[in-house]
Amino acid sequence: MSAGHAAGHEPPGGEVWDRRDVVDREREQPPCVAAVAATLVGAILGGLAGMRFHRKVDQTGLGR
Repeated sequence: MSAGHAAGHEPPGGEVWDRRDVVDREREQPPCVAAVAATLVGAILGGLAGMRFHRKVDQTGLGR
């Protein structure tokens, strides 16, 4: 039994983790967070732009 296995670093199912797998998984998370943040910022900016547009339309009227 190796030191990694004795310390409980073997996942269930008998497969052995490679350190590169763990590092790759850690690198995948920040782009997801960035995508969620960009989506949220885009939704907020789009909502503000839409409110501004509709306020102008309400002030001007529909060409009456």
